[in-house]
This record gives sequence, C-alpha cells and structure tokens, in this order.
Amino acid sequence: MDNYLGSSLLEVIEAIPSKPAVRLLTFKPSADFKAAVTASNKQYGQSVEVRLHRREVHDRAIVVDDRDFFALGASIKDLGNQLSLLNKVEDPANVARLRAEFQTIWTAANPL
Repeated sequence: MDNYLGSSLLEVIEAIPSKPAVRLLTFKPSADFKAAVTASNKQYGQSVEVRLHRREVHDRAIVVDDRDFFALGASIKDLGNQLSLLNKVEDPANVARLRAEFQTIWTAANPL
C-alpha cells in the first residue's frame, strides 16, 4: 500500500522470478500507471491487481503472503534513494488487526 505508486515499482515486481500474484492499494498513482500495469501483466504473465482506496491510510505497508507485515517511512517508489526504515510488525495482535483493516480497505477500494 502506497498512495503514490509509479511504474518504477513494476520493474521491481517484474524482476521477481516466481511471478507471484501482487495486490497494490494506492490513492494517486502516476498518470501512466494503469497502462504500465496492463502492459506488465501481459508481457510477464503476472497478476498485478491495483485498487484505488479512499485515503484511509497515511503510512506505507508491504504484506507478504498475508503473513508478514512491514511498515515503511518512505514511499515504495523512493525506497533506497535515501536512508529509509522498513519495520516488521511482529506482535500477533497487531498483525491480526492489520490483516483485518487491510482486507476491509481492499474490499471497499475500486479497481484501477
């Protein structure tokens, strides 16, 4: 989840050898992002699904296999450009709460 996704994120996703299904939540993707997602899915046979949420979340998050939850300070598109923190959420109660909240936001979000 990141409010300002750009096509550079797709390059990172395309480099994953196993081609996992990816779900992205965003609020203001770049203008060319929808076309880039469509082209990437077609070219790499990947399943990247994007939905637009209603700005319920300020921070950025990465969720892996609905099991590992990470919080970021920087935008995903800018990760690594400067010192950035990536924190794993370890507390089971917080993981359960985040899982439920993200699922609620995903369900209410509109497809890109």
